[in-house]
Amino acid sequence: MKKLLSILSASVLVASAPLSVVACKKTIVDEITPDYSQSLKEFLDLLKSIFKENMQRQFKDLQILNAQEAKDKFEGLDIDYLWNLLQNNTENTKEYIFEKDSEEFIKLSDFLQNQVNFTVIQNDILNKVLNNPDYQKFLINKETPIRNLVNIDKIVLTDKSGVANQRIVAIDFQISTEINFLNLEQKETTQETTFSSTITILEDIDISDDVKEISNDLSDKITNDEIANKFFFTSNSANTFETATQLNKLTNFEDIFKNQIAADVLGSSQFKFKLDEVKYENPEKYTILADLTAPVDIPFNWSKDFDKVNLIKAGLKNGGSTLDNLAIEHAQRNSIFNNNSIYPELAQYLKEDPESSEIINLYNLWEHLKRGTQTSAFRTLLANKGIELDKGHETQEQRRTIGLFGTQITGIKLVYQPEVGPEIEFEMPEQFVVNKQLTSFSTTQELHNEFTRANLLFMREAYGFNQKDNSVGENNFDYTFEFQTPNAFNNKLVAGQSYNTREIFNPIFAETVDKLEAQKDSYQISSFKDFINGYSFLKASETFKINDEGYIFFYNKQGVLINSLELAQSYSTSDLEWGFQGSLSINISAGVRDDILTTEFGNQITPWKFKL
Repeated sequence: MKKLLSILSASVLVASAPLSVVACKKTIVDEITPDYSQSLKEFLDLLKSIFKENMQRQFKDLQILNAQEAKDKFEGLDIDYLWNLLQNNTENTKEYIFEKDSEEFIKLSDFLQNQVNFTVIQNDILNKVLNNPDYQKFLINKETPIRNLVNIDKIVLTDKSGVANQRIVAIDFQISTEINFLNLEQKETTQETTFSSTITILEDIDISDDVKEISNDLSDKITNDEIANKFFFTSNSANTFETATQLNKLTNFEDIFKNQIAADVLGSSQFKFKLDEVKYENPEKYTILADLTAPVDIPFNWSKDFDKVNLIKAGLKNGGSTLDNLAIEHAQRNSIFNNNSIYPELAQYLKEDPESSEIINLYNLWEHLKRGTQTSAFRTLLANKGIELDKGHETQEQRRTIGLFGTQITGIKLVYQPEVGPEIEFEMPEQFVVNKQLTSFSTTQELHNEFTRANLLFMREAYGFNQKDNSVGENNFDYTFEFQTPNAFNNKLVAGQSYNTREIFNPIFAETVDKLEAQKDSYQISSFKDFINGYSFLKASETFKINDEGYIFFYNKQGVLINSLELAQSYSTSDLEWGFQGSLSINISAGVRDDILTTEFGNQITPWKFKL
């Protein structure tokens, strides 16, 4: 489709024209103060990333030390001294927690603090934060948000071997620093960010060298061009929050690790990897969806855009083949719903890739990564890790890519089996991979088609058209959107009483999706839950009232009556994170219902009502 939104925009999105990114101007009677909450979130996420990634690099060479190296670095705290602390632990555990006022804690704290190179950190902040005009509003006196100060929160000593002839001691520590900034109310605020790591000291120099080499080789192998582009999973869902929680079941990471990484990294039969405790974390800032990038289209209105409105009306009224034909018309290139021009670069790409959707395609995916304000932390991390992602679009499998999930992986254990004694486990450093999300459809156009049809079916069910008599003539047919009170709401709606819009309509829509999901085979839809993840008008409407006949009157956060409203569903956002999940949002709309303007609460009719 030719509905594109600049990836450089950070404004709050509200639903717009069908299957397009939403218009920036809302159809309500007052002006709303710009919402900078997402910019603030990006600002804080970026600072946390800068701190964490610098800490990882600066402490990387300290993760594995032999006894002599530790003795040289920790004055008076060699492995003999540390081992004795563990053996003399009165609590009889393999762990010793240093008291903050102890001589050992102070010595180790001084050492750890001296490892932090703030010059490098401040250079990163200057380039990525201070020079970014979008973040100026959050700076206190235009100063750096992170001062040259870290705290050592805790230091814990652990016995990793349990045997005196193969002593291995781990020093677990946590470092924190404060981010100083102006919040949304422009008040000075601080927020803590932390970094945790481990220094493992091995008495045996040979084993120490082997573990170091394996650790370094593992990181190099995972990030090299060949392996880095092999991680993927198959899913049509654009609910990135839900997908992130399921990624451990979806990704092929463990298969690639076992079959193509482990054997190349391990040089001895005495070593093996253990993946039983692997954990995957997928921060939103490292997530991108292959959706729109360019100018915004204007929402279509029931009061004047009759060509579009009549098609929507026919689909809602008649369902069946009429709705199916509408879905095909709606999703295809150059349809009546998609008459905007597109960027020359995208037009050229689409000539080279005639099978993909104009909205969901690799060009848009890579543009988000290359230029998006919300993807700056992702770009920075990829550059620091040296990960080069394959951006080709020649093959069908490449063109099936609809998302990128940057995944932080912890819990990889290296297991060493000495000739005598029990196995010894070493925690490998955190790894970072990019899991590519592939659609199960052959092309993203097929995905686009299914998304459109699923949402039109949802509209027909949620707005009550499935229960209307479609044999009634056009002139007498009632196009009022009629909602059923949700089963989750036990009380009867009372005329004149104010209700929270989300508390009533979220259950309505959730129950509708569940109902359709149970019938997906009869509708020949792969999954309604994959395609319906957000509802735009919930961002515009805070409360509502009904009159005696059940007609609905919506109000915004300021309590002002909304005179016209657009109902739309989003593919790529959830209700609470409207417009900010992944990259941008693909929406499908029934249009702005301004054919009946709501002027004041009372006995008048509105475009929507509850069945009482």
